[in-house]
Amino acid sequence: MTQYHLHLKGYVGGADFNTESVLATLAANPDAEVSVLVDSTGGQLATALSISSAFHRHGKVHVHFSGMNASAATISSLGAQRISMDASALYLVHKCSVAVFEWASMNADQLQEYIDSLDKQKANLEKLDSHVAAMYAARCRKPHEDLLALMKTGGWLTAKEAKEWGFVDDITEYEEDVKPMMTEALATALATACIPIPAIPYAEGKTEQPSEPLFTRFMAALAGLFTFGNKTPEAAAQDPDTSIHNQEDNQTQTPNTPITPMKQMPHIEATLQVEGFTPNAEGSVPLTEAQLQSLEDHITAQETRITDQENQLTERNNRITELEAEVRALKATPADTTSSVVNNNSGENNQQPNRASEYLARVNSAKELYDLVS
Repeated sequence: MTQYHLHLKGYVGGADFNTESVLATLAANPDAEVSVLVDSTGGQLATALSISSAFHRHGKVHVHFSGMNASAATISSLGAQRISMDASALYLVHKCSVAVFEWASMNADQLQEYIDSLDKQKANLEKLDSHVAAMYAARCRKPHEDLLALMKTGGWLTAKEAKEWGFVDDITEYEEDVKPMMTEALATALATACIPIPAIPYAEGKTEQPSEPLFTRFMAALAGLFTFGNKTPEAAAQDPDTSIHNQEDNQTQTPNTPITPMKQMPHIEATLQVEGFTPNAEGSVPLTEAQLQSLEDHITAQETRITDQENQLTERNNRITELEAEVRALKATPADTTSSVVNNNSGENNQQPNRASEYLARVNSAKELYDLVS
């Protein structure tokens, strides 16, 4: 029975298939051949390239494929010195792809900008396809054009076909090897990633594929992306600033990925200073640690602002309560009389007579003078 130093499985870039575990295992066995068991339908190209490079630098690495292996999982093995494969295992290569999400009303200028951005993504994908095809061609010792054509076809290869192409060196029949079995969960994952579903037996005694058409199942899986309820935390922690991440690393889709609407989130985009988001095949939106910290700082600042406003509101409410108490106290106090005010006003009026009073005073003075003379 083969003893493996490392088992890489699941999503490439996830917890069970990452560069850190590979580097740690290789470092722990600097002078020995490291045996690695791989069982994965793909994931991030960036992680696959890193692992392939690590295998190449170590030198003595043996990769063994079991189950269904596709996309980035196959790329990760290219740096190994020796590659073997179960007789019952499957192998798939295909062209790079990027999830396209756009839901907006655009004028002619905006449409042109969007077309230009798609043209740029297309050029990047073509460059990546050529690079990956060159890696496959070097491994298989076949023309670059042949591998590029095979990637465009994107069909599953049996172990025998994979060996004929030169992807693997040996085919094994180990008693402990488990033949790949199809499950509903795996079929849904493959359909969501636009990877062809192979004709292999279904688990639990099922030998036929579901009667529901593949397109219907794919659309149902695609609709599930809008809930974003099945995010992979490891995928969300990846760095979208990596040159081949977030646009070119999505190796689990075909080039004909339909344009799927995505709800715009202007507040989050403004906080992170990005123009939209590009989810990967699993519906996850990768964020860097710096972006997560930016969100944390923004939320903290908003909570502080809300707390300050609540304190100000409390102070105002307390002041209103005090003023209301003063008003009630004033209402309960007996009112002052206004006689003094009236008397003062009367005095002022006497001190400042009007014209009629002055005329009458002059008449009286003249009369008194007349009486004295006469």
